[in-house]
Amino acid sequence: MPCQPKEAASNFKLNTSIYNDYTKWTYYVNYDKNKKKVWKKMQQIVVIYDRSPESEKAGHRWNYNKLPGDWDMPYSAMKSEIPKYPIEETFQGNPLYINKAKEYINDFFSKLVKKNIVVKFRVLMGTKYYSLRRKHIKNKK
Repeated sequence: MPCQPKEAASNFKLNTSIYNDYTKWTYYVNYDKNKKKVWKKMQQIVVIYDRSPESEKAGHRWNYNKLPGDWDMPYSAMKSEIPKYPIEETFQGNPLYINKAKEYINDFFSKLVKKNIVVKFRVLMGTKYYSLRRKHIKNKK
């Protein structure tokens, strides 16, 4: 189970991040529902998609230049375990901006569909992605 930083979140500014070497997770200072500063573990969003054959031949590439506050993409264009969506990209960052990040990614991929670069896609939060992946791996056996 991931361990939060030992220092009190109240000692840090909002959105301060600390990387935990033991768990390999980044934690951010955010507010809880009572407006108290707490540590929150970084969140993940996974996009699974299928590129059009024309796009693959043309070698289309793209950059995510406007991801919101502290979000980035550490894993790019990896092979997916989900048959209908052979490619996946993982984004991770501050949970405070997860809705903005999800909206940006959704809009970005919608534009790629309109340009016929991507045929179809799904934007999934980390846990939903892992349960879908487990289901497909289980069905393979």
